[in-house]
Amino acid sequence: MAVTDGKVVLAQRRERGPAVSGGEIVFDAQLTVVDAAGGGVESNVLLPYRDGGIRVQPFSAPARKR
Repeated sequence: MAVTDGKVVLAQRRERGPAVSGGEIVFDAQLTVVDAAGGGVESNVLLPYRDGGIRVQPFSAPARKR
C-alpha cells in the first residue's frame, strides 16, 4: 500500500532488533507518514512485543548492514 498526501505509506520489512525488557523485538513494518502541507516526512517503526502490545517509535537511524 502506498498513498501520498497525508496518507500512510506502509512498507513491509522484517528484521530482528535488540532485546528489550527480556523480550525480543521484531521490526515488522516501517510506517511512513507523508505530510500533505509541505513534503515533510515522518517515519516510525511499529514494534510488536511478545506481550501482544505494539509500540510506535521514531525511526531515525539507518538500518545496519550485516
